[in-house]
Amino acid sequence: MAPEPGAQPEEQAAPQPKEQEQPQAQPGEAQPLPTPQAFENLLAAKPDFKALFDRDPEAKTQVMDMARAAEAAKPILEIVPTVEEAQFATSKANEFLNLQHAFAMAAENPDMGERGWKQFVDLFTLRDEKGQPILENGLPAMAESFDFIGRKFVGGAMGDRIATEKSALQALQKKLESGVYPNEQMKEADRVASIDADYRIKALEYVQELLGEADSQLSLPELPADATQAQRELQAELAKQLEQVNAGKQANSKQARVQQRQAFERKVNGAFGQNFGDFIDNLIKARRDRGEYIPDFVLNRKWVNPATRQVTEVPTYAAEMWHSFQSKIYSIPTVAEKLRNLELQGPAAEQQRLAYMSELVGKYAPAIERAYMEEIHKGIRGNQAAQHEQQQRVAQVARVEPQSASAPTQGPQPLSGQALQQQALENLRNNPEYQQASRVDRAEMEMLEAERLRTGRR
Repeated sequence: MAPEPGAQPEEQAAPQPKEQEQPQAQPGEAQPLPTPQAFENLLAAKPDFKALFDRDPEAKTQVMDMARAAEAAKPILEIVPTVEEAQFATSKANEFLNLQHAFAMAAENPDMGERGWKQFVDLFTLRDEKGQPILENGLPAMAESFDFIGRKFVGGAMGDRIATEKSALQALQKKLESGVYPNEQMKEADRVASIDADYRIKALEYVQELLGEADSQLSLPELPADATQAQRELQAELAKQLEQVNAGKQANSKQARVQQRQAFERKVNGAFGQNFGDFIDNLIKARRDRGEYIPDFVLNRKWVNPATRQVTEVPTYAAEMWHSFQSKIYSIPTVAEKLRNLELQGPAAEQQRLAYMSELVGKYAPAIERAYMEEIHKGIRGNQAAQHEQQQRVAQVARVEPQSASAPTQGPQPLSGQALQQQALENLRNNPEYQQASRVDRAEMEMLEAERLRTGRR
């Protein structure tokens, strides 16, 4: 528990530096690693323990080797803190490399290309919590993004074919314009070929449009004046089908889907944020119920949106802990993958998604809150020490300065309590140095400004 303002630490017979203590990891966190320096500090603090190791150099060497190995592993464990995360990262890396190799070899080995394509398609298959494909009408359900990629692939291939056909048509048209033919039959053959090429191009462009943007309204290419009866009948049938396709596109437009998705995400993320906020508030309430000191300004300070520079109604502590929590969960590959898979399933996985989010809050939020509050208390203790030192200097000066015989001038009454904290915050709000400062530095600046106002210093 942090000390109350002005309280002095109790004297102890042989205080040990806090830095020597190894913090206990909470569930979901990587275990703290002993370091060679920490072990040396431990030996220095425990002479009997040091003497024991000095009598057994072999044992001491083995322990130091383990500490050095742990120190070397520390940067790796910061990236992949558990065996599960390391296995996941290795598996995904191998998956990508295999996919890349299969496509690279597809031209020479079509079988490898087929395997690579199946692996690629599998990346977009929606799966349940057991990893099994979700079925729709007996077939695996695919993420909507797969349609987007498919259109891109087909559009590229169609574009190449259309460019080739247009090049051939231009060559025929130039030849016809020249009028140089050995006989009329050959000229007529090229004229018919140019009509066929033009119709093929329009047909390909129609298919490209059909498979292109999902929400675009489609139209059929016009038939040539000398089209056959079969072509005209096919055109009429296509026109009926196209009317139905365009009606379906209008009812299920991309804009409507985007709006529905945005509304759903606001609903889910709002519930997620509320869950997190309530959890943190309960942790803070428990601290206060235990008698722990938490300055009111820490809880009452409003968060300034860095994008708009506007003061919001959200408490700063809640916003900063939320951002830390988001960074934490999305830095864990297995967690990030599950969250994204649940997001892809949309409303169908809403309850499953909210349950998993609640599980993440219970697992990772306590460490976020604990680290935040420890940082605040550290700043408070540092500020108290600075104030105590300043008071000692003021007292020393007061003892040597001559006292005036005149009566003191009655000035305005100093602020106190909540009014003092609010005025200190108002004075600092537009200070660029305060805006760019860290959380701890801001807390210290606020306390110093409140102390300045309280004492009436300039």
